[in-house]
Amino acid sequence: MLGLLIGSLLAVACGSPKQFNFPAADWQRDRLGCTGRREALAGELEAIRRDLRGLTEPEILGLLGKPDAQALQGRGQKYFVYYLETGPQCDNARAVSQARTVAIRLNALGFVTELTYQRGQPR
Repeated sequence: MLGLLIGSLLAVACGSPKQFNFPAADWQRDRLGCTGRREALAGELEAIRRDLRGLTEPEILGLLGKPDAQALQGRGQKYFVYYLETGPQCDNARAVSQARTVAIRLNALGFVTELTYQRGQPR
């Protein structure tokens, strides 16, 4: 019985990563949202929003690429922030920008728990 349980857990844990009908390469090429491609893809991201919950940090990085910014929160949580539109960040990556962003919250175990939209960095 224990062997069956362990085998089942390994099969689930080692299963193939989720596949998404999402143009990840286009998203990743639009660093800081400066070419307008991410803004055009925002609807497609919203369509898979619920499916992103539960992904691991490496899976979300594989899908969306390196975040434009990261924010650390209490209890080991962090946000990956991606700009969706052009703004001051296009001229200076360190500039404070109120451009639309999407923030992916990861819990202390590195799983996606939330995806939110806002202007600028999450608070």
